[in-house]
Amino acid sequence: PRPETPPAPRTDKVRLLFVNSLQPRKGVDHLIAALGLLAPEIAARLNVTIVGDGPMRQQAESMAQALTNGLAVRFEGRKAYRALGQYYADADILAVPSIVDYRSLAGFEGLAYGLALIQSRFDGASRETIVEGETGFAIDPADHAAIAARVTSLVEDPALLARCKAGAARLYAERYAV
Repeated sequence: PRPETPPAPRTDKVRLLFVNSLQPRKGVDHLIAALGLLAPEIAARLNVTIVGDGPMRQQAESMAQALTNGLAVRFEGRKAYRALGQYYADADILAVPSIVDYRSLAGFEGLAYGLALIQSRFDGASRETIVEGETGFAIDPADHAAIAARVTSLVEDPALLARCKAGAARLYAERYAV
């Protein structure tokens, strides 16, 4: 669902979004561990929002509070599906670090909103949503250093981020429909 009013263009921090249930197979713990490896100067240029709830929420919040690089992670809890559009519209990057997933819809939703994707190669949908370096990057959720490197590259290189966002929107328009 699209937000009623599109977000205003901005030039502040890069916004990374995770939208899914907070359970082991969705990899939120791997994402937070990877974000903990970011250099403080990269963390200062990044906003992270986690939308979802589940059995790992307390652990994920504890992990996020323990980050030492100054990165603030905002937990929004579970939201109605109709409310998710505003979160996608406000984001630049969508992280889908699933340990295993047949075909998560999150990556397709990220394409629909023109978000750069950092998506697990263990998510069956990644074969359809990731064009390496053009819509985002396929990652191994257990390789925290590689995830941190991908996030860093998107934060440090506005042209790469813009290219991946445009590529995601283009792929969605060419191949998919609501």
